[in-house]
Amino acid sequence: MDHDQEKTGEGRNTLPVKEAPTDMDTTGASLGNLTPTGFDSLQAAQQAAACGQHPTGGAVPIVAPADAVQPTETPTSLFEGSPVPLRSEINEREYPLELLPEVLQLAISEVKEYTQAPTAMIAGSALSAISTAAQGLISVERDRFLRDPASLYLLTLAESGERKSTVDKFFTRSIRDWEAAQKEAAKPAQAEYKAKLTEWECLGEGYKQAIRNGAKNGLPDRFAAEQLTQLELNRPKEPVVPLLLRSDSTPEALGVALERYPVAAILSDEAGIIFGSHAMNPDSVMRNLSALNVCWDGGQLMRERTSTQSIDVSGMRVTMGLLVQPKTLEVFLGKQGDLAKGIGFLARFLVANPESTQGTRFYREPPQHTPGIDAFNQRIRMLLGAKVRFDATGKLETTFLTLSPEAKDLWVQFHDSAEEELGRGREFFDVKDVASKAADNAARLAALLHTFDDHMGVTVIGRQSMKAAVRLMHWYLHEALRFAGLVAVPDGIRRADVLEKWLIQQLRKGQYFVETNHARKYCPNEVRAKAFDDAVDVLEAHNRAMPLKRGQKKFICLNPDVVKEYRR
Repeated sequence: MDHDQEKTGEGRNTLPVKEAPTDMDTTGASLGNLTPTGFDSLQAAQQAAACGQHPTGGAVPIVAPADAVQPTETPTSLFEGSPVPLRSEINEREYPLELLPEVLQLAISEVKEYTQAPTAMIAGSALSAISTAAQGLISVERDRFLRDPASLYLLTLAESGERKSTVDKFFTRSIRDWEAAQKEAAKPAQAEYKAKLTEWECLGEGYKQAIRNGAKNGLPDRFAAEQLTQLELNRPKEPVVPLLLRSDSTPEALGVALERYPVAAILSDEAGIIFGSHAMNPDSVMRNLSALNVCWDGGQLMRERTSTQSIDVSGMRVTMGLLVQPKTLEVFLGKQGDLAKGIGFLARFLVANPESTQGTRFYREPPQHTPGIDAFNQRIRMLLGAKVRFDATGKLETTFLTLSPEAKDLWVQFHDSAEEELGRGREFFDVKDVASKAADNAARLAALLHTFDDHMGVTVIGRQSMKAAVRLMHWYLHEALRFAGLVAVPDGIRRADVLEKWLIQQLRKGQYFVETNHARKYCPNEVRAKAFDDAVDVLEAHNRAMPLKRGQKKFICLNPDVVKEYRR
């Protein structure tokens, strides 16, 4: 609608509520094509209410332009019925702990009792630790062609202060102790390496000097040249120290680390390192996201460089357990969402968007005994104590776990049911990129749960492990739908949301009108030109605002009930 043709009238001006355009359906979004709009949890919404912030998020100071001239009428009579939300939300489901191994259930419950952090975040930390410890030992085979690593990528959306780093420490205690022991054990070998490297460098300098002297005299020193060639072929090899945890690695630095030791985990409550670092600029985003995809696949990572170290590593195993703040992910998706979807980056993640517990976590004394946490870390120590194997070329060798007939039947049923729901109009159509990898992740989860549940050395995955994995994947698919519903809205809805928030900023207490010309000129750039009219149409269709004319002035009038949403 062209809002130079707003409706006029001095008395009652009632506009019927239109149906929202079908191409702006808030459910029609793919997880990989996430256009940001609002990420805030219920807790953030409650905290925001007192300061004039809308429950859907974003700081909204109530400040009107100094020269605003308002119609004197109260616009309540202009709107029939309640405003329609711009997007729908799906309720969070309880995390399915009941089918997990008993040790894992108890450990999660103990951490939950003390930290009072969201259950889904705690479970994600536990699964990340299991994946970190087991991924260098096992892989999973569904049939002779479908053979993959058992590594997991997990992503939790939460604000700073959700206590992820505290939670991680409970589950990574054995991993950190093991790494410290590896560093200590490697000290003699490293000292020997440094001595040999110094000797090697001095010999090299001597041969080079002899070659230079011969060149000056016109008599090439062929013996020195031959010795230098042999020396280069026998450079001392730096001893491998198997360090796993990398909380601050960029994708580029991770590649270098994997060439030294091909098993790693990025466990971080500052996932801006991945989603917001300099490595995510437009020039390098494709390369770096593709590299992380290769790591999930256990493929081959090759980079030829002239100024920095080249990389050539294959068969790596990488776990990611990340917490990302909503705003950081919002910025990332705004810039790189289409690319991330195109190469299936986010589709590989098990995403959780739990309700915040901040504001309810009153002090509790630490427990005297933590049998679940202790048993969990004992299992992790057992996994880390198993010897990681390498072939003659230095490539990682893992044991492939197969599925029992009963486990295979469950996996096939889940695979086929997920596939069936990818079609248009079916349950997972809006998150088909995630659902298409759900069966892969179910197999990985089953392999990890099987191995953690005191079955190391047993190479056939049983029905119970697969049943638990499928149950978890149903939960994560539901979270994918929630995630898409919260943040993956069509551009038209997103721009309407942006315009509405901006309009609210313009109002002083008791005001409901913003001059159309003022709005056109000063609204956010992404809502200007034709997008402005489209955004107003969406707000009108949802009974949230309407264009009208009073005398010679044109206004956008906000529904008083919408204003109350921001000010209650």
